[in-house]
Amino acid sequence: MEHKKLHGGLNVQQMHVYNIIVQSVIEKKCGLYFVYGAGGTGKTYLYKTILSRLSSEGRICLSVASSGIVSLLLPVGKTTHSRFSIPIDLNDQSTSNIHQGTHLAELMKKTSLIIWDKVPMDHRNTFKAVDQSLKDIMRFNDINSNDKPFGGIIVLLDGDFR
Repeated sequence: MEHKKLHGGLNVQQMHVYNIIVQSVIEKKCGLYFVYGAGGTGKTYLYKTILSRLSSEGRICLSVASSGIVSLLLPVGKTTHSRFSIPIDLNDQSTSNIHQGTHLAELMKKTSLIIWDKVPMDHRNTFKAVDQSLKDIMRFNDINSNDKPFGGIIVLLDGDFR
């Protein structure tokens, strides 16, 4: 019901992104997408619509943001550092503290989509750490995961660089 209501409110541009992301998840295509837009352009509404559709089908989708305030706007949102167990002191060699065999690693293996809000606020090493950790975790599901961004999990990034 929620999805039906939200879906009816999408504009043409939102519908285009919605269709691409949902189709990628359904077909299990690896993908890294970026939605660029200023505040108030309907990005959060789009994410709520995507998440309501995929969650209603039993798919696991994670929504994260660089700050706690922003994460509150997303359905079941968490901060990037919290969700991916990212160390505070990051460098080029950092990885997240997600270890094989943990509940968090098992959650990542079952994840269909990650929506990462406000990415310009995160340090580049944050992306490197998450990317490397997901590649490591996903290698047991897909031997080619090391050649795919974020281990093959579909990731939708967003932000405004202004």
